[in-house]
Amino acid sequence: MPAEIDDKNIALFALMVNLLRSGSEKYPERSDIIKRLNDLYDSSCSIGGFASGENKIFEISSEMLSDKYCDGESVFDGICELMYQMLFCPVLDNNGLFREETVKREKNVILDKIKSQKNNTREYAMKRCREIMCKGEAYGTSVRSETLSELTREEVTAYYNNFINNISLRFSYVGSKNVNDVSDVIRRHFCNSVKERSTEIIPLSFKPANELKSFEEELNVKQGVLIIGMKTGIMLEDELSHVMCVFNNVYGGTFTSRLFKTVREKMSLCYYCSSDYVNTKGLMFVSCGIDVNKREETEKAILNELEILKNDLISDEELEVAKALTLKEFYDMLDYPGAIASFYFSRSMYGFDITIEDKIEKVKKVTKEDIKALASKIVADTVFFLKGTAQDEEEDDE
Repeated sequence: MPAEIDDKNIALFALMVNLLRSGSEKYPERSDIIKRLNDLYDSSCSIGGFASGENKIFEISSEMLSDKYCDGESVFDGICELMYQMLFCPVLDNNGLFREETVKREKNVILDKIKSQKNNTREYAMKRCREIMCKGEAYGTSVRSETLSELTREEVTAYYNNFINNISLRFSYVGSKNVNDVSDVIRRHFCNSVKERSTEIIPLSFKPANELKSFEEELNVKQGVLIIGMKTGIMLEDELSHVMCVFNNVYGGTFTSRLFKTVREKMSLCYYCSSDYVNTKGLMFVSCGIDVNKREETEKAILNELEILKNDLISDEELEVAKALTLKEFYDMLDYPGAIASFYFSRSMYGFDITIEDKIEKVKKVTKEDIKALASKIVADTVFFLKGTAQDEEEDDE
């Protein structure tokens, strides 16, 4: 569905996700769901939500043992029944509302998670940089404690009813079952509850970088965290998207990258230093943990490595190592059903018809000139520094 950016709907979505995890009419408590999963040969089932570009995805997924190993029992059928229950049959009271005690409990679960975010300084700093860099966009939104606290069960029930009446479902299956058998089971469980409709998918879009912005926030911790958000303009299955995968491993994505070997190992400026690429937004984030007095020197070194890549060709060895690591990432996908499903779902959603094998062949053809050309497109946009203010005990005594 199109992603909302107002605080109330963001909080309602998060609360709804938690409530649907907590039980259903047939399995009223979380413990009942776990017991059912254990009966289904220790299967797993998870519910979550995330932003993809300017769209919002609600996902319910399961990993299970293949039916052919289950003495004639259909685990797949049991999982589909459980998924249907969790999605369409939440536990409601006599007034048709989510139960008050459940709403209160799940609110507290989310509030506790928000409070604990600052304990993971790297994750918190990344969140703050993302919020600042993508302000006014779905990717830059987060649940606000004060908004969540004020939600009523009437509001979250109304939000759920609107959600369930307007969703369109897409099913992904990775396994050995015949496709017609899979379709028959899915239709039997879901067909009577879901109207055939198509939800408008908002195309991927990119906002170019403006002048570099810097922000600083203090926290009572010893280490500082520096995040540099960059705009690449290269998004999911753009012409250079396969080059971007290799570039990230050259720049900061692995232990053989420039940021790790130069900024961390050679210059000893940080405890860790790495880069991550967000392909549905065309963004790259560099994160590093540093002593607070090394902020300017570290920022300069990180940006300098990018400038070197813009102006010089990398070595043959550097390219081959980065390509080998990138290829391994794609080959590894083929061993994990969840990774395969995620790859094809995200691309089919935006109309891309490409296979993992296609990506592998494209990566094999990446050249040093491709890396240089791509580097020239990357622009630093936002710098966020989480400044630790805590001192050692010896310093306090002095």
